Amino acid sequence: MSDAAGANRAGRVAELAALARGAIHRRTDRMFAVLLLLQWFAMVALAVWVSPRTWSGADSRTHPHIWAAVVLGGVVVALPVVLARWRPGATSTRCVVAAAQMLSAGVLIHLTGGRIETHFHVFGSLAFLALYRDWRVLLVASAVTALDHVARGLAWPESVYGTVAGADWRWAEHAGWVVFLDVFLGVSCWWGERDLTRTAEREAELEAAHATVEERVRERTAELWQQEERFRSAFDSAAIGMAILTPEGRFVRVNRVLCDTVGYTEEQLLACAFEAVTHPDDRAADTAFKARMISGEIASYQHEKRYVHKAGAVVWVQVNVSLVRDAEGRPHHVVSQILDITARKEWEEVLRRATAAAEAASRAKSEFLANMSHEIRTPMNGIVGMTELLLETRLTPEQRESVGLVKSSADALLTVINDILDFSKIEAGKLDLDPLPFSLRDMVGDTLKALAGRAHAKGLELACELRPDLPDVLLGDAHRLRQILTNLVGNAIKFTDRGEVLVRCERVPESGEAVVLRFSVTDTGIGIPRDKLKAVFEPFTQADGSTTRKYGGTGLGLTICQRLVGLMGGRLWAESAPGKGSTFSFDARLELARGAFARAAETPVDLTGLPILIVDDNATNRRVLAETVRHWGARPTCSASGPEGLDELRWAAATGKAFPLVLLDGMMPGMDGFSTAERIVGDSELAGAAVLMLTSADRQGDAARCREIGVAAYLVKPVKSAELSRAIAAALRGTCSLSASPADSRSPRDAAGRGASQGPRLRVLVAEDNPVNQRVVLRLLEKFGHAVTMTADGRQAVDALGREPFDIVLMDVQMPEMDGFEATQLIRQREAGTGRHTLVVAMTAHAMKGDRERCLIAGMDDYVSKPVQRSELTRVLDRATAVAATNAAAPAPAVLDGATVGAAELAFDRAGAVECLGGDEELFAEVAGLFRSDSERFLEELSEALGGGDAVAVRRAAHGLKGAAGYLSAKPVVDAAQVLEAIGATGNLSAAPVALERLTCEVRRLNAALAAVPELAHG
Repeated sequence: MSDAAGANRAGRVAELAALARGAIHRRTDRMFAVLLLLQWFAMVALAVWVSPRTWSGADSRTHPHIWAAVVLGGVVVALPVVLARWRPGATSTRCVVAAAQMLSAGVLIHLTGGRIETHFHVFGSLAFLALYRDWRVLLVASAVTALDHVARGLAWPESVYGTVAGADWRWAEHAGWVVFLDVFLGVSCWWGERDLTRTAEREAELEAAHATVEERVRERTAELWQQEERFRSAFDSAAIGMAILTPEGRFVRVNRVLCDTVGYTEEQLLACAFEAVTHPDDRAADTAFKARMISGEIASYQHEKRYVHKAGAVVWVQVNVSLVRDAEGRPHHVVSQILDITARKEWEEVLRRATAAAEAASRAKSEFLANMSHEIRTPMNGIVGMTELLLETRLTPEQRESVGLVKSSADALLTVINDILDFSKIEAGKLDLDPLPFSLRDMVGDTLKALAGRAHAKGLELACELRPDLPDVLLGDAHRLRQILTNLVGNAIKFTDRGEVLVRCERVPESGEAVVLRFSVTDTGIGIPRDKLKAVFEPFTQADGSTTRKYGGTGLGLTICQRLVGLMGGRLWAESAPGKGSTFSFDARLELARGAFARAAETPVDLTGLPILIVDDNATNRRVLAETVRHWGARPTCSASGPEGLDELRWAAATGKAFPLVLLDGMMPGMDGFSTAERIVGDSELAGAAVLMLTSADRQGDAARCREIGVAAYLVKPVKSAELSRAIAAALRGTCSLSASPADSRSPRDAAGRGASQGPRLRVLVAEDNPVNQRVVLRLLEKFGHAVTMTADGRQAVDALGREPFDIVLMDVQMPEMDGFEATQLIRQREAGTGRHTLVVAMTAHAMKGDRERCLIAGMDDYVSKPVQRSELTRVLDRATAVAATNAAAPAPAVLDGATVGAAELAFDRAGAVECLGGDEELFAEVAGLFRSDSERFLEELSEALGGGDAVAVRRAAHGLKGAAGYLSAKPVVDAAQVLEAIGATGNLSAAPVALERLTCEVRRLNAALAAVPELAHG
């Protein structure tokens, strides 16, 4: 505390103490005024009672004591009573009162004749005078008493002591008693003064505290007022509408912006509730929100609503409403923020119209593309089909060459059309991925095998390097991944005149469960200048004009690949230098397949410690083969030529470490693989080694020459690791047969033609309006030996089916009178409840997204795209053949070995399933058993999802069942599941019950077929 504050406090304490003393003095003055009067009256009454008369003989008169009491007492009392009335609290008044009180005691003592009892009145008076808490009063009173006793004791002892005896010392005795009492009364006055000071101090403290509190209250009040002013200013000046409402919804306070928004004045709004300005159509939703907030279900809410302007216009607003509760949790008031979004809504409407127009334009573009596809593919179907038919006739070499050029040109044109359509689908956002489980090694191997012929025709080595740590079975769109690889490898072959094309695949470290693969395609071709690397990814662009003229192409392939890679969560880039070749790399984000399919990889042959000699003039091939067999446990030794390989064999035989296996390249400069193999087989010291011939050129007669030499196996590069593993295992067992080698498989077209001609004669109904297509399909079907009925539209096809049954209907989609979709739906309606199901195959030139799904949803069983390829036509005819055989056969277990066509062959293709699983019969049995145990669960999930109207769950369950059936090559189940999946994707489940019924029948038929397999009967 500062000195000034201390001085102020001391002054205030003294002031308060003085005020308290003054109050005590005034109160005591008045009390003694009354007491003195009462004592006077008492003295007079005592005098009258004790000695009313004095006698002198027979005469009597008023006793002098009475007159003394009246007169003397009146004189003593008069002055203090007057002072107490007019000057209460004055020091003189106290002193006069003290003197008067003690004199009154002296008069009383005199009136009683000095009786000792009346002397106690002196002590009582002193005690009463101590009420003044002023020692000066006691001093005056004691002095007056002492003078009175001394004076009267000397002059009239009887008046004081009642006797003359001992008057000389009696005054001293009485004075001693007075002093004795004064000491105690003085101490009492000191205590009283101390208490008075302490009380004053406490009052001063209370006053200070009160003053502090009042100051704080004033400051807080000022702060609250400032805050209120700021709130009022912010509330009134807010850029958005603000309102405070009662829990019932009446406006309590509104700002200017809200008034401007709705066109009402503040007074008008405060006189109503929010419902009065709310659009009638929005009141129910607003009331529901308010009820939920009041009940405590939600603390606040935000939504868009409409106000009705005073002028009648509709005002769109976004309201943010929150509830404020009191300390007891009861709703107190509601705070609402109102943002005028009318302009935004108007823009949204403009945007909606623009979007609708854009979607209409997109639909028009899609329809145009579909029609363009149809119009281009229709004549292409005639060109391709007729040239294929013509090539099967007897022609001169010149004619065959000319027709072959027509066929290759038509195929090239079809490739261009497909590229343009793919690019258009990507640009229109119509291209999606279809993730399914697939074998990575098989996919890459099959893709490269399809391109091997082109590479080998140019004398190029086509090699593949797949890292050993790669998972075999993944979940992704294998078709699109194959499309990317085909384009990149095809480009590498096209722009490389000598050397090699190497495809690598490795896993990129990635956190989480995703699998990121990095593919790279490296060639030794012409290369690309650095400043052109970005341009090659632009549509319709190649490195330069001369390249376009020399090599051809649309310039869309890399653009399509880049977009597809983007859909797979990766990127595509290139590294190149002119004259040194190029490397195109891309990443693809996939997922691991779950369940039994994750173990669908074939276990490689165990070559632990086995020495293997690799003879290949290409360093990349040597490295890839060496790493592959080394991963299987072998100890490879590499040689770059035939003579070098022979030297290695002889040295190993001489040291007692002969090679039991030789991997031999067939195409090497100098001494080729065949000559080297002859030397190995012809040398008695080396003849113990099994020789596997790997060649880049599958030439006519090579397989027969291998048999003559004694080669254990003959494989065409690029060799899949699974093929190499099986060939090595068979060679080491001495059971390898060249009849099963890839070299023996001739043209698929020839095989298809033979297979079709060997089946039963089918009754085929064709609905096609184009005369050229009619002619092509008719010639192809008649060539297969089938009976054909031709109709020109869907109506005629439906009428023909009404007259006689057919084994299969080839239904064009786009026809006059009645299109293929409407015709198929009418066919299915007529078949409902009859137990019959005619195989209907869509045959269309449309190639846009959703065409296949639309065909399946319409009730068609399969889909082939124009121009119709012989292999595709053969596939659907084989299916019809199987159906016809099943309908004609007795209900007995089907033969499953592929020699006889039966019900099981209709349900699934065992050979295809085993091949898909890497030739592992045990894995096939395991997967089949899992399907039989899990398929009913899938059907239950579908039924539950359909019952609950959950289109997403329907699509997910159908997709899972489709993937599971795909491993069994169970096409009927796959097709039926795909129909249901497509229905789920649309969100409209009206057609789902029929599709589910069909899928259930196919699944149970497949399970019955699997159960008929002897080794699966107990699975």
